[in-house]
Amino acid sequence: AFCSFFFFQPKAGIRIVRTGRGFRRLPFRFTPTPPPPFAQSSVPPPPPITLHADPALSTHTMANIPRLAFGTWKIPSTIAAPTVKLAIESGFRHFDCAAVYQNEAQIGRILRQVESPSGMATTTQSGEVKLTLRRDDVWVTSKLWNTFHRPELVKEACVKSLTDLGLSYLDLYLIHWPMATAPGPSLYPQSESGEPLYDDVDYVDTWKAMESLVEEGLVKNIGLSNFNSHQIRRIQESASISPKFLQAESHPFLTQDKLIRFCKDEDITFTAYSPLASSELREGSKSLLQHPLVKSLSETHGFDPAVILLAYQLERGNVVISKSVTPQRIDDNFTAPYVELSASEMVQLTHLHDGFRVCPYSNMSTHPHYPFSPDVEF
Repeated sequence: AFCSFFFFQPKAGIRIVRTGRGFRRLPFRFTPTPPPPFAQSSVPPPPPITLHADPALSTHTMANIPRLAFGTWKIPSTIAAPTVKLAIESGFRHFDCAAVYQNEAQIGRILRQVESPSGMATTTQSGEVKLTLRRDDVWVTSKLWNTFHRPELVKEACVKSLTDLGLSYLDLYLIHWPMATAPGPSLYPQSESGEPLYDDVDYVDTWKAMESLVEEGLVKNIGLSNFNSHQIRRIQESASISPKFLQAESHPFLTQDKLIRFCKDEDITFTAYSPLASSELREGSKSLLQHPLVKSLSETHGFDPAVILLAYQLERGNVVISKSVTPQRIDDNFTAPYVELSASEMVQLTHLHDGFRVCPYSNMSTHPHYPFSPDVEF
């Protein structure tokens, strides 16, 4: 399903990359090597190498999850549909959505086409049909929001996301956070004094309702987001379907080494969100994208700093969520699998860890199920 290839021009010191919407020229660090045999013979060169040559990750349902995802958080609803269309044309096939992002209905204007009998036709810039996508060519994730944790509300929330996205099933449905808040029309219920209104629901009970969604065929896989290892263990102890997916914040400032190791031991696929640690909240130092090490690696490998940080997660064996609304950057992000970071470079990036969180959700810190309490190791 991926149509991105690369060709080398050693003398020019550039890489020509074909993305879903055209060719791009990227610099690369060239080390002279003997010419390949076909350069001096009539034997044709080997076929182009597919960008996503890495094997997809196997899960308990044997589903394949593309390791480079396109995120939809903070994409305004007014541009969500054309942005997702651009991502598809660039080659993305994994889309990370959520009800709380409030743009699923707009994204559905594009994604619902894969459910049609004729599928979704992707085209070149000249209008030529390049590829037809069917439902099983794309992976769509959505998430259960905090106000729908009561077991009797879980199916309602899932069906609403399916309806908005125009899909008959979700590839993955996650509990967005372990903290339940009061049900009602507001996504962020508050008291008159402005304090969040909690709901007395145990996420273990919510998980049992999530299992029913799999049994009914509404979702293929279920998982967790922003849960710590202790909370995952609690669910495992009584689950009929053990969690096999975890989405959590991860970047060189917050490497999550222990949590990722735990996930590997438990056969849980780890997905990294906020891989660029983009935030204006970090005080006293430059952003991760401006860090001297990241900028140096960008110059060494000839890729944008954001692409280096996406490649860091791929090199660790994680799924990673990229996000942009700019066509050029969407194309750039899709080249992340080309970056080959050395073991030494990976160690250098990991040593940037200082525990900084982009998404601490601090105003929920008094909730009994808040996952980032000081006494929680990982």
